[in-house]
Amino acid sequence: MRLKGGKHIHFIGIGGIGMSAIAFVLLKQGHRVSGSDVKRSRIIDKLESLGGKFHEGHHEKNIKGADIVVYSSSITPENPEIKAARNKKISTLHRADMLALIMNDRKGIAVTGAHGKTTTSSLIAHILYRAGLDPTAILGGEVKSLEGNARVGDGEHFVVEADESDGSFVHLKPFYSVVTNIDAEHMDYYRNMGEIISWYLKFIEKIKPGGRLFACGDCENLKRALRGCQKDIFTFGLSKEHHIHPEKIKMHDSHSEFEVVYRGKNLGAAAINIPGIHNVSNAMAAFAVALELGLDFDTIKEAARDFTGAARRFQVKYSGNGIKVIDDYAHHPSEIKATILAARNWKPKRLIVAFQPHRFSRTKYLKDKFGGCFDMADKLILTDIYAASEDELDNVSGSSIYEEVKMRGHKDVSYIRKKELEGYLAKEIKRGDMVLMMGAGDITNIADELALSLKGKKCRSKKKT
Repeated sequence: MRLKGGKHIHFIGIGGIGMSAIAFVLLKQGHRVSGSDVKRSRIIDKLESLGGKFHEGHHEKNIKGADIVVYSSSITPENPEIKAARNKKISTLHRADMLALIMNDRKGIAVTGAHGKTTTSSLIAHILYRAGLDPTAILGGEVKSLEGNARVGDGEHFVVEADESDGSFVHLKPFYSVVTNIDAEHMDYYRNMGEIISWYLKFIEKIKPGGRLFACGDCENLKRALRGCQKDIFTFGLSKEHHIHPEKIKMHDSHSEFEVVYRGKNLGAAAINIPGIHNVSNAMAAFAVALELGLDFDTIKEAARDFTGAARRFQVKYSGNGIKVIDDYAHHPSEIKATILAARNWKPKRLIVAFQPHRFSRTKYLKDKFGGCFDMADKLILTDIYAASEDELDNVSGSSIYEEVKMRGHKDVSYIRKKELEGYLAKEIKRGDMVLMMGAGDITNIADELALSLKGKKCRSKKKT
C-alpha cells in the first residue's frame, strides 16, 4: 500500500504523543487529517491550526468521509469508531503500519530501547537539523529546536522513535537502527526476557541491506541478544572497548563534559546540556550515527551543545528562592535510579521525589524493583497509579510500592492521594530543596501547578519587601 496525496486519514486517539506526530507529518504532506480523543490538548490545538479537524469523544460519525482510519494498541475492538470503520470496509491501520508507510521508502533512522529512546532520537534529529540535512522526524517528546514532537523536511533522512511496547516496531524497515538497551519492561505484553529479546531481534532483522545497527555495548541483555547476529554492528557506550566512547567525563548539575573517542581516535572535547551519566551514553549513540553519516565532529559537537532535551526529560519547571521543581517522565525502576542519580549531581540540600506509578500491570510485575530504586531520595512521596488504558487490578495500587519501599527500610516515605499532592508539596518544600516529579502520567500537571504556586509565593514575597 502506498499513500497518494489528498487522502482523508482519521486518527482514533489523535492526542497521543506518537499519534499526533504522525498526524502532523501527514498534514504537512498534504493529506486531510481528522481525529478524536477524550479531551482537547495543546497538541491538538496545534494540529487544528494546521488544518486538522478534532472531535471530542469517540463516536462512529467521526469517521465520516475517511479513507483510512489509524488506531493504536490502546484502542480496543469495541471502540465505536474502529467498529464502524470495519463495518464500512474502510481501511484500518495500526499506528506502526502508518509510520512504516511514510518512513520505509526513506533513509530511516529508528531508535528503540526500554530507556533513553526519546532523548537519543531527539538528539539525532536535532543534530541532523542543525547540520542542514533537513530531516523528517517523529518523536516521543517535544523538542524546542524542532518546535514540537515532529517535523517535515526535504532531506533523505527520517528519524523515528520506534515503540517496542507492543512489538509493533517490527513493521519498520530502517537503514540505521539504534538500540539503547533491553530491559524487563511491558510485561503485560511480553511473557519473559527471552520473548522480549526475540522481538528485538525481529526488529534488528528489518534493517535494510547496507544499513547498520548501533547497539549499546554496556547492556548485558543486548549483548546476549546479539550473539550470533549477522548484521553490521557498531557499539557505543561508556566502556573503552566500544567503537565510540567518552573519556575524561566531568559531571555537572545541568550538563556533562567529555572527550569523544571514535574508532580509536580521540576527536576532542564535547558537552551536552542534559544531566546524568545515562545521557552521556545516549549522546554516544547520537554522535555515532552523525559521524557514520559523514558529519564532521565540530558540527556535531556544536549542535549537541545547543540541545536542551525533550520535554518531560529532567525539565526544570521552576527555579527560585533556592528551590527547584523538575518534571521527568521516568516510570521504570531503571529510569528512576538514573534520574535520581542525575539529580544528586545538583547537590540539593534535600531531594524530594514524588512518584506516580504508571499502569497497574507495571506496578504488579516490577513491584520488587520499585522497592529498591528510591534509596537516594531524602524524602519519597508516592501517589495513585495512573491507569492509562488499563483496568484496575486487585491488590495493586500506589500503596503496593509504598509497602515495598517501607519494608526495604527507607526512612522517609509517605503515600499521598493525587488530589492532595500539590497542596502537600507547597507546604512541605523549603529553601535548598529539589522536588523531582516523576511518572509517565498526569503528574506533569501537578508539577505545573506546583511551579505556579511557588511563582505566586515568590511574587507575594517580593511585594512584601
